[in-house]
Amino acid sequence: MASTELVSVAESIVQGIVDADVRWDSVAVVVNLDRQKSMFGYIYTDDGQWNADVPLEMEVLTRAINLRTAMAAPKKKDWKVCCIQIRRSDMSVDVEFEYKNSGRWQITPVNLESKIEELRPR
Repeated sequence: MASTELVSVAESIVQGIVDADVRWDSVAVVVNLDRQKSMFGYIYTDDGQWNADVPLEMEVLTRAINLRTAMAAPKKKDWKVCCIQIRRSDMSVDVEFEYKNSGRWQITPVNLESKIEELRPR
C-alpha cells in the first residue's frame, strides 16, 4: 500500500536526522528516480537558517523506489522525482510528485537561494 511506503520513507529520513543528532525544525528531501537515481535535501531551523548536510541513508532511496512501485498503475507513467517535506512540530509530511520534468527541483548556482526557499516546508 502506497501510504505505508510513504510513512516508511519519512521514517527513514527522520531516523537519519535523529541518529546524527542534528538540530532541525523541518526537512525537505528530493528523490530523483529518473535515469540516475539520486537524492539530496535541506534541514531548516525556525531561525531561518538552512543546512545542506542532511544525513540520508541508502535506505531512503530504496524505500522511495518501493513507494513508486506501490503507486504504479497500469498504462500510467511513474513519477520521476518527488519532494518530501517534514515538519518536526507536528511530524506532518507533505509530498509532491513530478511526472514530467525531472529537473523541477534541480539546484544550480543561479537558482540556489530561490530553490532552497521553494523547498522549505511551510
